[in-house]
Amino acid sequence: MFNMNLYNLPIIQINTSFMFKKLGLQYRIILSLLTLLLFSFVLIGMISFYDFRNQNRQYHEDRLARKESTVVKTIDYEIRSRQGYIQSHNVAQEFGEYIYTLAEINNLDINFYNLNGSLILSSNTLLFLGAGLPEQIGKDQLIEIKKGNQKLSDEIIVDGVEYLSSYHLIELPGGSPLMILNIPYKDLKQKYQRDIQAYLFNLAKIYVVLFALGIGLAILLSKYITEPLKDLASKLKEVQINGQNQKIEWRVRDEIGLLIDEYNSLIEELGESAERLAKSEREYAWREMARQVAHEIKNPLTPMKLHVQFMEKTFDPTSPNWKSRMKEFTETLVDQIDTLSYIAEAFSDFAAMPKLMKEHLDLKQLAKNTVSFYENNGVTLKSNVDEVYVFADKNQLQRVLNNLIKNAIQAIPDDRTPEICIDLTVEEELYKIKVEDNGIGIKSDIASHIFEPRFTTKNSGMGLGLVMVKNIVHAHDGKIYFNSEVDRGTEFIVEIPIS
Repeated sequence: MFNMNLYNLPIIQINTSFMFKKLGLQYRIILSLLTLLLFSFVLIGMISFYDFRNQNRQYHEDRLARKESTVVKTIDYEIRSRQGYIQSHNVAQEFGEYIYTLAEINNLDINFYNLNGSLILSSNTLLFLGAGLPEQIGKDQLIEIKKGNQKLSDEIIVDGVEYLSSYHLIELPGGSPLMILNIPYKDLKQKYQRDIQAYLFNLAKIYVVLFALGIGLAILLSKYITEPLKDLASKLKEVQINGQNQKIEWRVRDEIGLLIDEYNSLIEELGESAERLAKSEREYAWREMARQVAHEIKNPLTPMKLHVQFMEKTFDPTSPNWKSRMKEFTETLVDQIDTLSYIAEAFSDFAAMPKLMKEHLDLKQLAKNTVSFYENNGVTLKSNVDEVYVFADKNQLQRVLNNLIKNAIQAIPDDRTPEICIDLTVEEELYKIKVEDNGIGIKSDIASHIFEPRFTTKNSGMGLGLVMVKNIVHAHDGKIYFNSEVDRGTEFIVEIPIS
């Protein structure tokens, strides 16, 4: 025989709490409501089942009592009509034929027992021969019947057939006992099962309809709760410090409404804070700009002042080399003035960041036109697409390409043949513009300062070119970064979203 020790079997535990938490809020709400609904159905069904069972038994007992009352009254009438003729010893003779008529009229099986509990007459002998109904009443039960206490009893006979038997003591008009009337209520279990099956079937149909309505209600309720939360989450993702953030409208004054009110209040505060921050940044930027302009202008002004002062002290029209000295003096002043003009133009370009004038343009064609001006400097263009249409400011993107190409050209030492490649590619939702050179590269100790104002590695220049490039790229919702290897070259990458 195959034996198994149940205590040695591994126990598998399923963390239903963890699985429940992994579900989304909408599914948790639906699952919770349906679980509550099923629990209610089971509880109501159990209560209804037990209540129906009790009511069903009471119904059959009341029905048997009514039939018994009718039969007893009929027998009493028959005894009065034949008063003096019917005695306990001749019941079988007097009621031999009448018991069949009585059973047929009332559609019942009727049995008569004598006062000793023995069967004397029956309308259906098969109850005793086939079904096994007892022909002798038990002593204890007989005592109770004679006292008038025993009315109903459950009897289970052969093959599990259940009877609800009613016993009644029949008396003569003078009050002396005559016989015991027995009415077996057959097949009580089958009738009960038939009734309960019909009841449960009808209850199941109601439950199916209610469960379907419950599912619909759970879905609507979960959407009512989660939709504003999803909307709130999407709005939170779109929140920008310097952007135009939208508020959410919710007219119901409930818990979700309170949450949305808090979000709207935070949006207002964020807008005010962003405005104050932008104002502070503008003021700081202009202060820095003024300081830088003053510094850059002061550099050429100092030698100009010294030169003028020297010229004033040594001025002598009678000197034989006066004209040559005057020419040298004017040329020096012109050079310094040109330097001031260059400084002014550089800061003007940096400050001239007008509002974006976006249009649909072919980025590849723009790059091709730009590269054509630098073909003699070893600049080439390659792309993996035929047309690259973007919605952008043509002039500002032109400034970006020009600046990056010029920087690449200037990064190549004189003893090296320029190899500058503009690579235009499409990756996922981005257009990438790569400007690669074979220059001296960028050292690691200065890499973090490349996009800072006033920082430059050249002998001339204001250090504003890459700052301007970065601002333009960010204005197009893009980003710029670089990869560099010392003495091998640098690669600047500009990413612009397709949308």
